[in-house]
Amino acid sequence: MKIAYILDTFPSLTETFIAREIEALRQQGYDIKIFALQAGEGAYPIALSPLSKRLLGALERIAIKARPHYFTQIGADWWRQSSAQAELRGVQHIHAGWASHPAFIAWGTAQEAGLPWSFSGHARDLFVEGASLKEKLQAAQFTAVCTRVGQQFLQKEAPQFAAKVLYVPHGLDMAHYHFQVPALDNEMRLLSVGRLVEKKGFRVLLDALSVLQWQGHQFQTTIIGDGPLQQELVARKNVLGLAEQVTFTGAQTQAEVRAAMAQANCFVLPAIIAHDGDRDGLPNVLLEAAASGLPLVSTNTGGITDFLDASTGRLCPAGNAEALAATLLQVFQDKAETLNMCQAARQRVEEQFDIGRNVEQLAKAFSARP
Repeated sequence: MKIAYILDTFPSLTETFIAREIEALRQQGYDIKIFALQAGEGAYPIALSPLSKRLLGALERIAIKARPHYFTQIGADWWRQSSAQAELRGVQHIHAGWASHPAFIAWGTAQEAGLPWSFSGHARDLFVEGASLKEKLQAAQFTAVCTRVGQQFLQKEAPQFAAKVLYVPHGLDMAHYHFQVPALDNEMRLLSVGRLVEKKGFRVLLDALSVLQWQGHQFQTTIIGDGPLQQELVARKNVLGLAEQVTFTGAQTQAEVRAAMAQANCFVLPAIIAHDGDRDGLPNVLLEAAASGLPLVSTNTGGITDFLDASTGRLCPAGNAEALAATLLQVFQDKAETLNMCQAARQRVEEQFDIGRNVEQLAKAFSARP
């Protein structure tokens, strides 16, 4: 079966879960062609007409208030211009990797081509940029969401189409992640990974580290990722007197992230709900850290509790620096319990988040007759 995947950007260091999903589908025999507005290696560009570019710009500005009538024209226009291309010949299904503007493009493409279509929903594309979700659900063959909170959100938005909303969690190729018992010694070697945006909670993490420093604890913290808040966060690190204890590395490859995990002895993800309502789904880096054996500290925000609970790690209230500092200390104060959590977290990844098993649900949905 030949499927066209519609994405905003491919490849992307912060969206490696999409690449894993596509590779797993290919291993099951699906012919996946990737089309992206910002196309790099492995993707074909979505070349838009001047009118479609203006429509897309308007769509991105008005986000949640967008209506489908105008914006499905982007996909229809692209198909009319591009359908003769060899990579599109024989396509049997159109799938958008995001519920926001890629879903509008996929919808319009499918209408023009007379093909079934579907879309995936994750976090910001649902909670902040999820325009016309009810109409998209009505038109699509199905939608796949990676968290229970996303599934509940969509089913509440359009209860009459609840059966179309499939819970398909992301997963890992476990062969790439080797469990290593963490060395819970006297120095905390903390690691956090994510885009430097509000919902990741890095400002709260810096405040928590300031509390630990004031209490006299020894730690080193590495934060991997880039984003619009980098300058602000580096400035705050210096103001708090954490210049020697906190390192911002910028974006790194998957191999570099795994190497950083091997050197750390605790992974912290201080997620919050941003002022515009944006929040995390279930960040894949949390699964990666668990698969590697790192103790986990996070918050009960978004889809994080799909994986993390009292048996697999430690949760604290979102946005509370003092609580985060105290929770980090618990990791090193109760070492026996921490090691039990690490073992349980690895087991849960193996049982519930193996990419090969999870993608089978998506494969069945693609193959089902509309």
